[in-house]
Amino acid sequence: MSPHSRSPNQPGVRYPPQRAVGLAGGPPGHELLAGGEGTSRIGGMPPGLVQRVQRRLAAAGGVATDTAGLRIAVTEVLSEDGVLLPSANLTPIVRAIGDELTGLGPLASLLADPAVTDVLVNGPTDVWVERAGTIERAGVRFASAAAVAAMVQRVVAPLGLRVDESRPWVDARLPGGERFHAVLPPLAPDGPVVTIRTFARRRLQLGDLIDRGTLDTATARLLEAMVTAGIAIAVSGATGTGKTTLLNVPERHLPR
Repeated sequence: MSPHSRSPNQPGVRYPPQRAVGLAGGPPGHELLAGGEGTSRIGGMPPGLVQRVQRRLAAAGGVATDTAGLRIAVTEVLSEDGVLLPSANLTPIVRAIGDELTGLGPLASLLADPAVTDVLVNGPTDVWVERAGTIERAGVRFASAAAVAAMVQRVVAPLGLRVDESRPWVDARLPGGERFHAVLPPLAPDGPVVTIRTFARRRLQLGDLIDRGTLDTATARLLEAMVTAGIAIAVSGATGTGKTTLLNVPERHLPR
């Protein structure tokens, strides 16, 4: 009997390539496409999988933040389609679906990268990141503008914030400390735009600013001496110019 004609429930079955969900288009998670009613694709998965997993969780009284329960739900839904994946391929799919259901969706993988300091969403297929001061296009996208708007609502709702047509913008501080800013239509006529600013995992030292050309040695030493002496200093500048970064550096020199 051909392996393709055997029951999906039989152990050891190798399914035909078109059933190898999550393997299309390269390594799992290489490109994520999320959101949209009935059109969700994450790592090459079939449309509607996220919604089906969500319904199964709801029916079982489970929540997406329960990783073990989410993994069971994903496995059961895939089994209904005759799909059996090894653990190594299932894990990134479960993680991606969890991100989609609980908040930032495909953007979560970008924020997990310690080199990323900014995430910029100019549209569902126009996502950028800043790494080490360089802006580059990200390999993630949303299914539609509605999917971006839904992500914004998922993020701000647990924070007690509201964004809608009467107030189509929102500024928030995420639980991880990131700054979240979103503008929705009609203020953003071409669709929702989002910016997320993260902070360095390691606090910069004065030497780091000198090495990066932010300050010359003489100015750095002058700043250090002024802080040590308790001299008042005013730091001003536009958004993203490094005011907070600069203030955090000489903090250890403040008089006790």
